[in-house]
Amino acid sequence: MAKKILVFVAAIMALAVVPAAASATNSPELTENGTPVKVGEKISATSVGKTIMTNASSGATVVECDTALMTGPVTKNDGSNVEGTIEKAEFHNTGGGGCSGALGTVTVTPSTTSNPATNGLPWCIRSTSTMVTDEFQVRGNSCSGLSRPIRFILHTAFGECVYQRTAAIVGTFITGIGKTTLSISTANAGSEFEKLSGGFQCPEKARLGMTFTLETDVSPFTRIDII
Repeated sequence: MAKKILVFVAAIMALAVVPAAASATNSPELTENGTPVKVGEKISATSVGKTIMTNASSGATVVECDTALMTGPVTKNDGSNVEGTIEKAEFHNTGGGGCSGALGTVTVTPSTTSNPATNGLPWCIRSTSTMVTDEFQVRGNSCSGLSRPIRFILHTAFGECVYQRTAAIVGTFITGIGKTTLSISTANAGSEFEKLSGGFQCPEKARLGMTFTLETDVSPFTRIDII
């Protein structure tokens, strides 16, 4: 009888935990010094550490860039959903030179930069109440437009390596005033791109890895956080 009672109590406790877990939601809000960021305000995303692309099969670094910078306006920030349009993206080494890695000196461009016909900019970066807690995604086109792929071109001494991802890139973020960072991991298949064209030197699949912070787009470049 004692065993039956213990089993019954354990079952009740397990059921009690379920609603709490299920009630967890993703409800991000962009803030500047604790104040919600207004729709239309331009912000920048600046890399922390190196931005890399790795060979998806071997894990070897194909390209690494000292600096990545993305800019664009906030298009939604309602306390539960955050969306923004990435209008500009650049990747380079310190001093503005090309990136480096196993492919030698490489110039990285998001397709032909601003040509949607070839899956270039703009991109949509968003985190919504329908996503897993602390998840964000980046996909091709503006958030108000139809989803399309994201394409990168690696310009090397031996030609171009062209990579494309059809599904959204998936990343995670850390919340908190003065603590917010957003990260895309090469350990996650949600960052994997397939080769569209290029020689044998270009891996068949590559994964993107980067961590970045958010700031206002004008001096004094105040930090933007997610709470």
